[in-house]
Amino acid sequence: MFGAKHFCLVKGTAEGGMELNAFDNALLDAGIGDLNLIKVSSIIPPGCRREESLPKFPKGAFVPVVCVAHLGKVPGDTVAAALAVGIGPEGFGVVMEAKAARGSEAEELAREMVKEAFKVRDLKLTKLWALSAEHRVKRTGCALVACVYW
Repeated sequence: MFGAKHFCLVKGTAEGGMELNAFDNALLDAGIGDLNLIKVSSIIPPGCRREESLPKFPKGAFVPVVCVAHLGKVPGDTVAAALAVGIGPEGFGVVMEAKAARGSEAEELAREMVKEAFKVRDLKLTKLWALSAEHRVKRTGCALVACVYW
């Protein structure tokens, strides 16, 4: 089987005239708006390394991602999304997504879900990262976080 060798966590926030526009603008802010995103389940293959930045993908490239977006339409509300990534000693990992009213709350939820996922798999958690995005809605807003694989 083939698997990704690298992953990177990215985040973006934006406003838009409608929900899909806010989502698209947040993808652009995260640096992945010109890609065809292929939704995958939340597993990091063994040996897949975390990178601090994305490579230069060609426009329209098909790229696997785990993505969470929180959209809001009430001016003044705050929307937040987070991902947490846990890795075990053999390099196998799990990604969990969460939404909340604050980034710190979403991160904590995602971290707790990663810990539970490792517990039910009877695996030792050796590394844990989390990233959140938070946005104050003006008209229609979006906060998103993605784990991009290549």
